[in-house]
Amino acid sequence: MEIQLGTDVGQRRKNNEDYAAYFYNEDGQLLVLLADGMGGHQAGDIASRSVVENLGALWKQTDALNVTQASDWLWAQIQLENKKIVDQWYEDENKYGMGTTIIALAVIRSHVVIAHVGDSRVYLLNEQGIQQITEDHSLINILLKNGEIDEEMAANHPKKNMLTSTVGMEGPMEIETCVHKKNSGYFLLCSDGLSSMLTPEEIYQCVMEEKDLSTAVQRLLLLANEAGGYDNITVALLDCEGKEEE
Repeated sequence: MEIQLGTDVGQRRKNNEDYAAYFYNEDGQLLVLLADGMGGHQAGDIASRSVVENLGALWKQTDALNVTQASDWLWAQIQLENKKIVDQWYEDENKYGMGTTIIALAVIRSHVVIAHVGDSRVYLLNEQGIQQITEDHSLINILLKNGEIDEEMAANHPKKNMLTSTVGMEGPMEIETCVHKKNSGYFLLCSDGLSSMLTPEEIYQCVMEEKDLSTAVQRLLLLANEAGGYDNITVALLDCEGKEEE
């Protein structure tokens, strides 16, 4: 397996509120994390970084987990991170309202366990094409599913950035988890700075054309900026080829 990360502030923002990193636990099991921070008087970067670093530090202390244990662990720890973020709202007025999306992808032997909150995405890319694995927690996605708007209307909707679930909310937070086989191909994690600028087909073509993972990540950042770069852009690309973990 090989993992490459890349991030760029984009063309319109002064600060980069995205954050991504990866960690290994005591058994060498990989956890990839990507977060897109928001709100709280420019405290979005604090939210995204703290959630990723907190989850990573805790993951490093765990031993070998099976698929069910990893899924339960991610769900419980993300819930705790939500409480920590909300607690900070009332400790520092400059942090009030801050929050973040989160994508957590754990490689457990021949499977991949994914937990997510918000509109950061995971795609699976292989010879069959590209598949969006996660479902955006957003108002736009609800309207699309209900048939109230189409894709063209969604692109220009005044509330296209409104999320229905984030790490940093006092009401019930929606955390979705899923499990996939770790077959040949790639898992791509990204903030909406990539997915809102490039179509799935453009992402697929870029990744599959490049032999080098680092080059593919840098090219994705470049293409997103060339398409407008309206937001921070962050990508984590995992190549599943090679010998599986025992």
